[in-house]
Amino acid sequence: MLNIFKNQKINRKIIFIWLIIFIFLGLVIRTIKLTNQPFYDWDEGIYAQVSKEIIENKTIKTTFNGEIWLNKPPLLHLITAAALKVFNYSETAARLIITFFSFIVILLTYKLTLKTIKNKQLAILAVLLLVSSKNYIERSSILNTDIIIGLSWIGYVYFIDKFWIKTLFLVFGVWSKSLVGFFPLVFEIIYFFHKNKNITLKKLLNFALRLLLQVFLASLWYIYAYLNFGDYFLKAHFYDQIFKRVIKPIESHFGNNLGILYYPYLLWTDSKILTILFTAGFTTIFYKLARNILNNKDLKRTFYQLKSIELLSLFFVPFLALLIISKSKIYWYIVFILPFLSIIAVYLLAQIKNKLIYKLSSVFVFILAISLFIKQTYLYQHRLQTNERSFLAKCVKQEPEKKIAYLMKTSDRANYRFLRENDLDTETTFIYGGSPSFVYYSDKNPTFFYDEQEFIEKFKNYPIVIIQKLDYINLGIDANDYDLKCESQDKLDHKKWLVFTKR
Repeated sequence: MLNIFKNQKINRKIIFIWLIIFIFLGLVIRTIKLTNQPFYDWDEGIYAQVSKEIIENKTIKTTFNGEIWLNKPPLLHLITAAALKVFNYSETAARLIITFFSFIVILLTYKLTLKTIKNKQLAILAVLLLVSSKNYIERSSILNTDIIIGLSWIGYVYFIDKFWIKTLFLVFGVWSKSLVGFFPLVFEIIYFFHKNKNITLKKLLNFALRLLLQVFLASLWYIYAYLNFGDYFLKAHFYDQIFKRVIKPIESHFGNNLGILYYPYLLWTDSKILTILFTAGFTTIFYKLARNILNNKDLKRTFYQLKSIELLSLFFVPFLALLIISKSKIYWYIVFILPFLSIIAVYLLAQIKNKLIYKLSSVFVFILAISLFIKQTYLYQHRLQTNERSFLAKCVKQEPEKKIAYLMKTSDRANYRFLRENDLDTETTFIYGGSPSFVYYSDKNPTFFYDEQEFIEKFKNYPIVIIQKLDYINLGIDANDYDLKCESQDKLDHKKWLVFTKR
């Protein structure tokens, strides 16, 4: 009999290992299917170019198109630069770094669910609910910092009792995504007070000193950046990229004008099964909390009675509230907390006492979640996405000169005026020329003109000129000193892009 039970345990372990391998291969296959896909605009193109310039400049002072770029700390860009350098500027190699980090997030989601709910089947379901998310799978296969933050947060929470390991995860997050990387310290404070019913002054001072050490280590890049760039760093990084995103929909990130409903709607369209189960699990947890408070009429006693899953549910609520009230709405921000939503989502299943209903519910969730994962990975059919910028980049790449005068199209110039007039731009909004990947693939240093008169006055100082045919005609551009090298294939003749090179 003992041998039978031992064999059952071994079989379950083998099944779990094969499932994890199946998920890992699915993520890798999804990323490999993007092999011929150039880096996407905007963020992929930005991160790739910043990483490329790290290689060229041999410094951690991050730049984009030669201009100082302080939007984010440099850690991800340093890692990406290493991958590009070693693997001959392969997009797939760079993206597979994120795929690897995503897989670590998945493993930690399993471990944290097991630690919190203590049920292996539900831990597997939490993982499958996570990978049922279209947004999570998408972000797992492209360059981004969101997966990094997901890893930083869940790693910190899982290793909450191991000081140096959790500090490493904290530093990893802050040096990749800045202030949002500090958010696990919210859980640190909650956890400390929950763990220590009788807090002495000595314990409190020791806790504060350890917290300050963590903050100091994570803040080393801020110190470095301020010493090198002074007030410009404070403006470009803290005000533009953090504070301004909360108070204004910068760069037209209005979120389809859904307001506070944007992220709930986004979650619903992303994965309905995850949304339903999370909402039910979250509601159940807070119903129990409210009932305990009413019964005990003692908030302190109720706080100390909180279970692990209830503590975890308190962790991401402040961040979710901040997302909801922030004016800038960006869909991938929800990726940060998807691992935690997936853990809360299986809580309701843990409350089912009837074995038959529990098994049927678990099987249903398993089949639905894994089918969504397969659809988005193994069965995913990628459609190559390119635009006229890709064509223009190929056209100018072989030219020996580096400088380009690039007049932005009419709609971009109108957008420039709108954002500037309404203070919805940042220090770096217009250095990308509407297509960061153009800078990466052209291997040039373009100057992007948003003012027609300035372009007319200065374009002859550049060996390469890019202009839309409509502007070329309407502005009466004198190109006698230039040869037409190529033009884009737009079906509308007046919208074609013209590339001139100086004789």
